[in-house]
Amino acid sequence: MKKLFLSAMALVSITAASEMKIEAQERTASPPLESISHSEFERSATPPAAESRPSMIRGYGDFNLAPPHNELDAGLCGTPSSQVAAPCTAFARYMASGYVEIRPFVRWSKVFGVPLSGVYLFGDANLLLGNNIPQQKYTWSPQAIGIEKSWGLVASAPHGFEVRITQHPPFSSFRKFNQANGYIGSNGPWGRYNIVGVRKYFGYRGSGGPE
Repeated sequence: MKKLFLSAMALVSITAASEMKIEAQERTASPPLESISHSEFERSATPPAAESRPSMIRGYGDFNLAPPHNELDAGLCGTPSSQVAAPCTAFARYMASGYVEIRPFVRWSKVFGVPLSGVYLFGDANLLLGNNIPQQKYTWSPQAIGIEKSWGLVASAPHGFEVRITQHPPFSSFRKFNQANGYIGSNGPWGRYNIVGVRKYFGYRGSGGPE
């Protein structure tokens, strides 16, 4: 009986040890997958799995409503006057906006030895809709007024910096407006300009953004 008991205990010990060894091997062979943020990828020398790669095209779109007495002014009209037969109505009730980034090199840490993963193109636009005259007429009309847009080139730099070149054309009006006295010209406040700037990101550490 004693020999049988000892044999049984030995069998249980061997089985338990074998199961622990198998579990250890499984943990070693299949480590948990770690998420790869954009900043980690851009610093990495090897590309991640396809399902973890950052998108080459990304952006956003939104829609905004300006309540009465808060209309958006595209700079197409001067000071409204009740004595004008056909006052300028280019004061917007709605604004639809969009932004897109095209990152052709984001999935490669280097291209021909040059780190280009942080270089990308961008474009944005704001579409204004409405038919209003401050202090005279407030409507909910979505009549198209015009569009403001810009585009440019960006190059990422260390420590959350970006060097940005932006091209901004004049505001594009969809129709002619009867400008009152004080009209400031075809460019308006959203006129044509080209600028070179530096942007600094902060507060992204640990959240997958620039560091």
